[in-house]
Amino acid sequence: MNPRARAELVGIGALVVGLFLGLTLVPWHVTGNIGAAVGGGLMKAFGVGSIVIPVLGIGWALAAFGRLGSVSSPRAAILGAGLIVLLPYAVAVISGVAVTYLPDYGSWSSSQRLVGLVPAFFVEVVERTT
Repeated sequence: MNPRARAELVGIGALVVGLFLGLTLVPWHVTGNIGAAVGGGLMKAFGVGSIVIPVLGIGWALAAFGRLGSVSSPRAAILGAGLIVLLPYAVAVISGVAVTYLPDYGSWSSSQRLVGLVPAFFVEVVERTT
């Protein structure tokens, strides 16, 4: 298999995975119990940044088929992965949410849940260093 066909095949796989993960985030439980558990885990881990995950799959597929110009698939993936963490981090900084990295997720407020556990960890680390 030539490298171009392999990149397109990986792009199709990324598109399918991205669409599945996007469907796990909708409240109608289209993907069943497993999808509901995966979507809940994504929202708990990344907060509002989990919305970028389906866009990551679509961006990877577009880059694999050469529709993003000179942007390669790995560059599109790195950009999307960075946005998954930076978007909720920006929400925490702009809104001034006092996010303390507490493992007890049930006691978090709704604005803290928008941030998620992983970005909350990064906010906590940055606030400790300043």
